[in-house]
Amino acid sequence: MKTKTTFTVSQLIELLQEFPSDMPVITNGYEGEYENITSPRRIKVKYVPDEAWYNGQFHHSVEQGGDIFETVVIAREERTH
Repeated sequence: MKTKTTFTVSQLIELLQEFPSDMPVITNGYEGEYENITSPRRIKVKYVPDEAWYNGQFHHSVEQGGDIFETVVIAREERTH
C-alpha cells in the first residue's frame, strides 16, 4: 500500500543520525489527529514550565546561556486551507 507520508522510519533514522544521540527531541502540537512531519532541524529553546497548556512549554530562543539549550525539533507539516 502506498502512503502519502513524507518519511519512512529508515529515512527519519538516517536524518536523525546527523545529531548527537543524547540531544533532546521536541515537536509542535495542539489540536487533534495527525500530520506529516518536516525534516528534523536543530534549534535553541528555553524551557518555560508554567506556560498555559495550549502553548508550547519550550520557547524558541536566539539568546545564549542560562536556561537556553539546543534540541532537535520534528515539526508537523502545516497545511493551508
